Amino acid sequence: MSHELFVIERKTTLDEQEKGRVTAMKSKLATAKSLGLKAQAGSIKTDITTIERGRLITTPPLTDSEMTIWRAWLPTAYTDIQDNQRHWLVDYNYDRIPSPVLKMWQKYKKSGLFERFEIWTPEISQPDPILVGVNGHSRYLLARWGESDANLVSFDDIKRELMRRWHNDEPIGHEPRDERSARLSLDDNAILSAMTYAICAIFPVGMTLFALFGPLHIGIAMIGTVVAISTVGVARFFYARKSMTEKLLQSSTLVQAIAKDNSVQHELYPPSA
Repeated sequence: MSHELFVIERKTTLDEQEKGRVTAMKSKLATAKSLGLKAQAGSIKTDITTIERGRLITTPPLTDSEMTIWRAWLPTAYTDIQDNQRHWLVDYNYDRIPSPVLKMWQKYKKSGLFERFEIWTPEISQPDPILVGVNGHSRYLLARWGESDANLVSFDDIKRELMRRWHNDEPIGHEPRDERSARLSLDDNAILSAMTYAICAIFPVGMTLFALFGPLHIGIAMIGTVVAISTVGVARFFYARKSMTEKLLQSSTLVQAIAKDNSVQHELYPPSA
């Protein structure tokens, strides 16, 4: 099985400013608990974890753009949080995790560097899932693996494949419902626009042709009207579809994430790691 292990750099202690932030937030946490504000306390605790553990890591977490792309590619997350009982991490058995990945995972778990872990997968054949380390709101790419010995799909190829799926109306993970609906109804809306435009053009085009050919050539005028209206309708369809596609591309969460993504290749441990 092929696999990749990503380098996670860390420092040993927090700096003074970070320690001060943690102290202030712990005081705030105690106040929230004393007031019985469970939701507030939970959010503050998450923020503290993000600093205490996450700030020790000098490797940048996944950016918002990377997160959007990875979740579109690997929509199912196996976790250990209570609101995701359908995909418990302990029940993950969709494929066999390579030994080097398991050993690295065990090392990180013992070190306490991460609050928890997740596996993201599409749950299809040749899934190429990833292992993610979680600290508060930050997520770190730790490992990838595949069922075959072939090279794993590169991140650039993943982006290209997602764009192909977008243009071909294929399913995309975590796509907002309104964006999915607009994408799937693109052709229908373009056809409706073309029909409306053609219907509105029938009278002026017909009257113009009848005026040119006169009453003795009604048949020619009618044929000309049909041809002209058909041409107008087809042209309007392609124009409307292009215009609508451009608007959808500009409003698509995934497409914009791909356009904005300027991430560099995450550093890998050598194959023997």
